[in-house]
Amino acid sequence: MVLWFQEGDTVAKRKILKSVGSNPILQNRKFSCEAIFPFSIERSEPRFSIGCSESDVVRTPTPRKRKASRRESTDKRQCRQILVYLEKLWITRDPKYLDLVDCCRELLARDEAQAREKTLAA
Repeated sequence: MVLWFQEGDTVAKRKILKSVGSNPILQNRKFSCEAIFPFSIERSEPRFSIGCSESDVVRTPTPRKRKASRRESTDKRQCRQILVYLEKLWITRDPKYLDLVDCCRELLARDEAQAREKTLAA
């Protein structure tokens, strides 16, 4: 969604903002909005904290088999929790989640149509 927002037209940007934010405010030429479900974290929802590693150093694994670091196993566990949570939203047919899925489908369809037009024009 970030790429769609950065490179998209005003229609795409409005769809994204409608899907992920509420209470838009423009103050002193700065835009802000509140995140909405499932991007907001409420007490009833599980909390996830996925972030970048603490250092900017890129490490290459050695040829020998290594054990997964504590951070890697925590990240994998959190990713599984997120996927289980999203699967639950899909299975229960949560209306807010389905709106978000529809928005993504519309944006994907627009991208595919634009790619076809560029291919035909070339």
